[in-house]
Amino acid sequence: MPRHLRSAAAGLLAAAAALATAGSATAAPVVPGAPRVAGGSASASIAGIPSSCWAFASYLQDDRMYSEMGLSGSRVRFAFPETESGRLSYVPIAQVVRTSQETRTGIRLDGYAVSPGGTVQHVVRDWSDGGVMRTTRRTVLSGWSKARALSAGSGVVYAVIGDKLRRYDVSSTGSLVDGTTLSTDFGGVQTLSLTSWSSYGDTLVASTSGGSLQRVKTSFAKDTATRTVMRPSGFAGSKAVSAGGCDGGADVLLGVSAAGKIYAYYDRDGFLKDAYQPSGRLASTQIADLPTYSN
Repeated sequence: MPRHLRSAAAGLLAAAAALATAGSATAAPVVPGAPRVAGGSASASIAGIPSSCWAFASYLQDDRMYSEMGLSGSRVRFAFPETESGRLSYVPIAQVVRTSQETRTGIRLDGYAVSPGGTVQHVVRDWSDGGVMRTTRRTVLSGWSKARALSAGSGVVYAVIGDKLRRYDVSSTGSLVDGTTLSTDFGGVQTLSLTSWSSYGDTLVASTSGGSLQRVKTSFAKDTATRTVMRPSGFAGSKAVSAGGCDGGADVLLGVSAAGKIYAYYDRDGFLKDAYQPSGRLASTQIADLPTYSN
């Protein structure tokens, strides 16, 4: 487990750390608009989820400080550094944490953020065992003012820009290169999260402005993306949807609703059969305050 998740200042579980370092959905999305939990680490109970299930998401508080939340079985836990130097000077319209690596002094988080003006920055956060985070960033692209959602696979980043789903390769220096349009029918997609990858393509889950939850399968050979509706309603206005997993082929989602409540969605049969069914939620009294921005 990464050191920062073992420290007293951090409250995420080993299952969430496994997702961030080695699981099939390494690229957990940052969650603009997720609730802020005051006072350092916090935890809350959530009912109806098997103990083997986990999901992980990172988000920004209303002061733009990087934070994390993780679901493991019946618990959702929150963590953020004591201080963060170099934090973003803007509220991103889309962002993603692509990789998480343990270092000698803590953990390094590598990802991307898009400013309201459409500037794309490569963002690296070093989180030390002492609870101190140092954030550095550099501009890699521009012209993404219509971006709404980012996700990442193995060596690639997916971006919903206007009505397009585009895939970019990640260079050895962290630049985004060789952009390819996979679909021009993504105008209603609001959130995007990786669920699994293979040598043939990636599988993602998306929520739409119309309220549906969809499975997105991409093809590396054909440069295409196909969508299947898993649930026709219930996800309108979602601020974030992050995919996790369970033992035995089941699936779980960690989502932030339009009202700012955190939901867990559990599907015992996985993606191939039933759509996600809501299993429980955190009571709003367990959330301290809500940022005024969203993605």
